Amino acid sequence: MAAQIYAYRKKSKKKMILTVGSGVIVLLLAAFSVWYFTRSDSQDDKLQFTFPGAQHQTAIDLSDDEDAARQLYERIEALLFDPSEQIWYRWYQLEARLGDPPAELSDETLISDQLLYGQYLLEQQDRRAFLNWWEAFETGFLHIEAAEGSASAEIGYHVRYQPVQDTFRLLRILGQSCTLWPDQSRLNLFYAMSDDLLTYFDSGFPANVQISIPTPEPTLDPAASPTPWPEDQPEPDPSEQPRREAVSLSSIDLFTLQALTHVDARWQDLYNRSMKLVLNGYLHDDLPLFALAWDPETEIYLRYSGAMPGVDLEASLMTLLHLAEIGQAPQRSLAWLRGELINRRVLYTEYDIIQGVPINQNESILSYALAARIARVTDDQILYDQAIEKLLWHRATSPTSEALSAIFEVFELHEATGQELVHVRADHNLWAMLSLK
Repeated sequence: MAAQIYAYRKKSKKKMILTVGSGVIVLLLAAFSVWYFTRSDSQDDKLQFTFPGAQHQTAIDLSDDEDAARQLYERIEALLFDPSEQIWYRWYQLEARLGDPPAELSDETLISDQLLYGQYLLEQQDRRAFLNWWEAFETGFLHIEAAEGSASAEIGYHVRYQPVQDTFRLLRILGQSCTLWPDQSRLNLFYAMSDDLLTYFDSGFPANVQISIPTPEPTLDPAASPTPWPEDQPEPDPSEQPRREAVSLSSIDLFTLQALTHVDARWQDLYNRSMKLVLNGYLHDDLPLFALAWDPETEIYLRYSGAMPGVDLEASLMTLLHLAEIGQAPQRSLAWLRGELINRRVLYTEYDIIQGVPINQNESILSYALAARIARVTDDQILYDQAIEKLLWHRATSPTSEALSAIFEVFELHEATGQELVHVRADHNLWAMLSLK
């Protein structure tokens, strides 16, 4: 049963809600409590946490037009960022052409977006901005207390949290920031989290995603008399399909795990098992992507979720990025990605697991940013140029647009008016910033 965690900002007193699994709640509370109540200056050793792509001298130099990056940043900062509390909101919806519906700012904030911003400031080596962000993040998101039940009437805005991904992103940021700018407080938190996570992950990664397993239809016997014909079936309801608790391969941050082995040798076993788990999730050479998840109970890979046999490209590219960051990206996967961008000129959200072709016409904007990031890490100029070109094609260019220079997507049609709803999403644009400079 999920529990509710309420976090209180000391300055604003606004309440935020996180819904996560109770096991991870215990883990995080333990780690942060150890850090907060038993902080000491006993850890004074200097960390050496590198950055992805450091093995390539020119990889980090791959960048695009600095003016485009600056204009994009300024625009999303104006639309999505609360500078007083250093919070990124999940999306901004532009006013429809006829004014109905009006412009709207999401009331949700993702922990992952806050961490992406911290990662961006770190990579820009903007010490002052990073420390301002860290002070707000530490105050607003780390001092938490558990509570059962619901208090939706008291909540100012919602916070969504991905336990495994966000925890390892935080560890990465702590390690890299202490390498650049040593700080005893962040260092103590880093070691406290590392110790508690080692205990929590002692038996491997916990299940962190639910996968829908479709029930196959019965096979018709063509020799029967009269010959049976399949009946028209309604579209299956995902909520009624069997579901499995599984480990998302894209949540396994191999770079952070590898870096942790140099800090504490006890991480080595989990790192070895995790790398094997991810590499064995490779699908096949005709579609050199990766399974969606691993079912620890049945010890099988779950290649996709739902009734359609479609491989989730964004999840696969996140897995590929994690492999690229430790120098283990399959060359066939990188070649496939280059080929799709050069030949099809489009990256779609899902690909048929057997034929390797797109199963819908839904373009994946996030995939362009992830592909560019992969190119920066692997020092692949051709892939980088192709991915950035497609990513920037989704910038708003109209001088009268409120989203001018930001990455946007047409979200859906408004049911009442039929007007297109245009969203500027924080994750699309923050990943774009991490890819552009």
